Amino acid sequence: MSDGKARLSGSKRKRGSQREGELKVIHMALECMNDQLRTIAEWPARTLTNDTHVCQEFLRLLRKMPNLSSLDRALCQRELMSHIDDMRGFVEMTDDERKNFCRVLL
Repeated sequence: MSDGKARLSGSKRKRGSQREGELKVIHMALECMNDQLRTIAEWPARTLTNDTHVCQEFLRLLRKMPNLSSLDRALCQRELMSHIDDMRGFVEMTDDERKNFCRVLL
């Protein structure tokens, strides 16, 4: 009988250590998920910062173009500032591409 009890307590120990291992895996998965959720929560702030930077750079480049009158500059701003992708594209253009783009736009 005592031999049966020993086997039983041994299997209980195995189950206990197995549960501890499972709990560690679950804990690690939850930590990983929390890190991912924190990263996702930061996305809008990063996007806003990037969008603000793109807008500021767009305006700086537009002001830097000497051949544009105030009216031309305002028309380009009105046309492009409603779409962040358009402003981003403008920022990524070379100086010559920007000049040609504004000429066609106006």
